[in-house]
Amino acid sequence: MKTTKSRMLLWALIIPLMAGLVFSGCKKDEDECETVDYTAIDAKIQIAQDLHDNAVEGTEIGQYEAGSKAVLQTAIDLAQQVRGTDCVTQAALNNAATALDAAMVVFETKMVTDVSPANLVAHWLFNGDAADVTGNGNNGTPTAGHEDFGGGPAPQPAADRFGNADYCYHFDLGCNVEVPYSTALNPQEITISLWIKMEEQANNDYIISMNRWNGYKLNLQTSDFLFFTVKAIY
Repeated sequence: MKTTKSRMLLWALIIPLMAGLVFSGCKKDEDECETVDYTAIDAKIQIAQDLHDNAVEGTEIGQYEAGSKAVLQTAIDLAQQVRGTDCVTQAALNNAATALDAAMVVFETKMVTDVSPANLVAHWLFNGDAADVTGNGNNGTPTAGHEDFGGGPAPQPAADRFGNADYCYHFDLGCNVEVPYSTALNPQEITISLWIKMEEQANNDYIISMNRWNGYKLNLQTSDFLFFTVKAIY
C-alpha cells in the first residue's frame, strides 16, 4: 500500500509539472515580436478622435446626421484595439489605419450640406422671406390667393420638418409665392427638389408651376402621388 501511495504522489507531481511545461511553451517570447512603427496609427486615431469630438449632430448646415458620431467612435475603438494587441504586426496596424481612414471618409458624407449656388437657377429657403439665395435674382413675393381659389392671405411663416421656427411657409386658399418670369426658369431640362407636407390632397393644390397648363406644373394628385406635366412645343 505504501508503494502505491508513493506512485500516486509521484504521478500527481509529474502531471502538474508537464501541464506547466505545455502552457508556458505556448506563450510567445516578447523578443520574438515583430518590430513595428506606431506613428501612423497613433496619428490617425488622434485625427479621427478630434473629428468626432468637434462634430455636432443636428439638422443645420455643417452638422452631422444623428447617430453618425457613434459609428465613427466604433471605428476608432476598433483601431485602438488593434493598436493595443500584443505582438501586433505592422500589416495589422497599416490595415487598421486604412480602415479608420475609410470610416472618416464615410463620416464626412454625413455632414448636412447645401447645394452650391453655382449649380442652381434658384433656391428659395423660405426662412423669413422668399428671396432667391443663389444671387440670380429670381426673388419671390408672398401673395394672397385669388378669390377663385378662396382668397387666402399671403403665405404665413411656419416650422419646418425639423422643428425650426419660420423656416418654411404655410399655404392655404390659393395663396402663393409669385416669381417674375425668367428664361432661366423655363429651361430645356429641369430638376426640382423640395419638401412639402400636404394637409389635403386636392388635385388643384399646385406645388410649383409656370403658367399652369401652358408651361409646367407639379402637383399632388388625390391618389397620393406627385404629378408633373409639361406643355412642349416642337
